[in-house]
Amino acid sequence: MHKRILLTNFSKKDVLYISSTDIDADFKASYHSHPNLEILLITKGSGKIFTTHKQIPIKEGSVVIINSNSNHYEFSNTSCSFYAIGIDNSNAYLKETFRKKIIYFDLDKDEFSKMNKLYNLIFDEGQSNIEDPIIDNCLDAILTVIRRNSEIIFKHKINDNFSPIVATAKDIIDNYYFSNLTLEDIASRLSISVSRLAHMFKKEVGMTLIDYKLLSQITESYNLLELTDMPIISIASAVGFNNSAYFTKVFKRWAAMTPKRYREIKKKQAQSKKEKK
Repeated sequence: MHKRILLTNFSKKDVLYISSTDIDADFKASYHSHPNLEILLITKGSGKIFTTHKQIPIKEGSVVIINSNSNHYEFSNTSCSFYAIGIDNSNAYLKETFRKKIIYFDLDKDEFSKMNKLYNLIFDEGQSNIEDPIIDNCLDAILTVIRRNSEIIFKHKINDNFSPIVATAKDIIDNYYFSNLTLEDIASRLSISVSRLAHMFKKEVGMTLIDYKLLSQITESYNLLELTDMPIISIASAVGFNNSAYFTKVFKRWAAMTPKRYREIKKKQAQSKKEKK
C-alpha cells in the first residue's frame, strides 16, 4: 500500500509531499529516483534499500536520506512500513555533510519516538487540509533530530584500513561505478599518476581498480536480477554497461553462469522458500 499527500500548498519551506508505504515479499521492486531529496523513517519491520552502489539494511527506527536523482528501490522479505518526506531546495536546510548520495543511520528508542510523532503529525495535517498547518515547524524539528544524530556518523572515519588516496578512489567507484569511469579519470582527479594509483590500489584492496569497478557493477546486477522484473538489457544499462553482450561476458566471469540462468535459479529458490512456509 502506498499513499502520498501533496503538501506544496501548505508549506513555505519547500515540503513537497509526505507518503506512507507498506511493502512485503510480494511487493514488486521498482528501480527509481526523485528530482528532490527524500527523508525516510522506517516505522515498522525490516528490509533493505538497494542503491546503485550498496545494500542498506533498514529496520524500525532507521533514517535514510536519499539525495536527488539517486537510483534506489525498497525490498522486504517479510514486511516493512515507512514514511517519506519529499523536500525541494534541500540545501536551505541541510549541512554540507549531506552531499553524499544516500545517508543512513539508526535512531535510539527515544529519538525514534519523537521522529515518528513528527511524521505522524505532518501526515495528519496534510490529510486534514487545515488552513494554517504546522508542517514547516515539524520539518524544522525533524532536521534538528537528523543533524544531532548524524554528527556521530560523520565524525566516524570512512575506510580506516586504507590510505587516503585508495579510500577516496574506492569512494569514487562505490558512488559512480555505473558511469564511464576509467583509471585515468580517477588518477587525474586525485592528482596522482596512473601507475602509482594502480599499484597502491592493488596492494591495499587485493584486486585491480578496474576489477573492483566491474565487481561493483556485477554485484548490483545480482540485486536487480533477483528482486526486479527489469529486462536484462535494461539491467546492463543501469549498472553501466553499454553493450549487453559484454555485460553477459563479464557476468559469466564473476558468477560462472549467464544473467538469465542466475535469475532462473533465484526465482526457483524464492518459490521453494514460499512453498516451505
